[in-house]
Amino acid sequence: MRRASGEPLRASIIAGCIVSRDAISNIARQQADALSMPLAGGPTADVRMFHMGGNVRDSRIVEVTSAAAIVADAHFQSSDIIVFHFGIRYPAFDAILLAPRTSHVIGYYHGITPPALLNPTEHPTLAESFCQANELFAADRVQTTSLYIQKELESFEIPPERITRVPPAISYQPLPRRPVRIGQPLRLLYVGRFVASKGISDLMAAFAKFAARNADATLDLAGSTAWCDPEYLAHLREFAKSPLLRNRVRFHHDLSANELARRYAEADVFVFPSHHEGFGVPIVEALTSGCYVICSDAGASPETAGGLGRVFPTGDVTALATRLSQIEWAWQRGMRPTAIGLLTAEEWAKQAREYAAYFSQAAYEDRFRTAVFSGLRRYPTGVAKYLTDKRLQLVDELPTVGTRDSEPSIYRTFRDGFAPTKVERRAA
Repeated sequence: MRRASGEPLRASIIAGCIVSRDAISNIARQQADALSMPLAGGPTADVRMFHMGGNVRDSRIVEVTSAAAIVADAHFQSSDIIVFHFGIRYPAFDAILLAPRTSHVIGYYHGITPPALLNPTEHPTLAESFCQANELFAADRVQTTSLYIQKELESFEIPPERITRVPPAISYQPLPRRPVRIGQPLRLLYVGRFVASKGISDLMAAFAKFAARNADATLDLAGSTAWCDPEYLAHLREFAKSPLLRNRVRFHHDLSANELARRYAEADVFVFPSHHEGFGVPIVEALTSGCYVICSDAGASPETAGGLGRVFPTGDVTALATRLSQIEWAWQRGMRPTAIGLLTAEEWAKQAREYAAYFSQAAYEDRFRTAVFSGLRRYPTGVAKYLTDKRLQLVDELPTVGTRDSEPSIYRTFRDGFAPTKVERRAA
């Protein structure tokens, strides 16, 4: 859609919720920044982010209660670019079926958690999620985070030529690391949600085996209380009271970006035992901070680690304990095991920096803008305005559509139960 000279494009980004320290929310905000900030030789866009609940304050965010509210919005109807995020069923996603044909419509698919990893009470929502995923066919293009999720999309029979892999950026500024430590006890770190599917019980059991032979090693567990399973977290805390783990396993909740960066900078090894991952942002955060990585072979985790760490079979506690011992042996000799063999600490750090540069905010903005702007639809200004006005007229004549009663509880939680927390906009 062509606009008058100097007038910005319009863009809409739709997500179920936009909250702090959440992967989908971070990607949505990265996309808003990429489209709204001027870059050399490229257009800018006036961006609105529509969601069903959240705790982030941002002047670009519009809260809605239904797909109908989005469809009736003048900014949405006149948008040149519309991005719909999908990882679980939410009512507002249905607006993709009524997106204006003058827009370049993009679905950003994060993957659906397999039912076997969730409580049976959540299976009905998952079943609805797999049904609603059919609506991705209404998008002109579908973007995704990893080759693993791309294959999942292809299994839905979305043509490969309509899929673009656009991995996200890290969402915080790393801190400088201390000098390489040799001959010191390993400091291990986990970052993520406290839920069973993340495999933290496996990590703690493996650490107990490892700790029996490494008396001074420590394990820090960091994550948001908003995204945890309280019963599972209570189980982990009880486990940590065992004589072997007491005072050596430490929990950290709701860290600020700077506090999280400090945890990465002070840790030696990041361990990610997840049972399913569509990408694994914490893996990239760790590598960006110069922190060595051990991860399970679940989903996209090995792909995201880029061969710079070690992998173990998902759920295999003994194999993870063995990996920890192998890393400890190499670590004390100033070596780092990788997919291409042992590297010195300096060689590994250099490769990690080069790899992590791909996930910088600047690199992400470049590849996202390239993927989005290459598919823009072009219409004369007068035609575009006529079509927008006509669509809005027709929407006004439609009966009012209410919110679904069966929306996932997470969106009710963030809409009704959370006091907004001030999160500063990134500086232009």
